[in-house]
Amino acid sequence: MPAISPHGKYLVSTDQSDACPRKYDIAIWSTTADPPSLEMMYEAAQYENWEVVGWGGDDRIRLKAFVNAREGSYDQEAGAVRSAGEWKLVLGRKRERK
Repeated sequence: MPAISPHGKYLVSTDQSDACPRKYDIAIWSTTADPPSLEMMYEAAQYENWEVVGWGGDDRIRLKAFVNAREGSYDQEAGAVRSAGEWKLVLGRKRERK
């Protein structure tokens, strides 16, 4: 289910399906067009299960992921930030799983 920004300008969706190939892990669309236009798509190189934590205005999205990498699994905090007309994924704290 997509999460809508506070003023309805953007939608963000995460694909957590393990049943079939994913088209993306994180996708962000602008609602200024009809249909909404894709502004950012992130596809992970390893297993990452992302979820939306919340919005910080219309230009910041708080995210977290469970990552299962070769060196072990961990939780990853992150944010998607819109600046200069584009979205960027900014990684935050990494927490080891026990």
